[in-house]
Amino acid sequence: MDDGFSAIGVLRKRRGWTLRELRRRAGIDPGNLSRLERGVDRIGPKTAMRLARAFRVGMKTFYDIDRELEQ
Repeated sequence: MDDGFSAIGVLRKRRGWTLRELRRRAGIDPGNLSRLERGVDRIGPKTAMRLARAFRVGMKTFYDIDRELEQ
């Protein structure tokens, strides 16, 4: 994704959370979280599960939003 957006960023901003808040809720390394949000790295299944729990959405949501952003 070259536009700098990802499902993580979309969901985080919709909730008004900072990166620090999401990191606290999901328990993910801040460097990894930042790279995922910027679309530098792709989200893996284990990380998607942790984020889905934090956001209280289904894991498929990340992939669906990312596909929409790629179009």
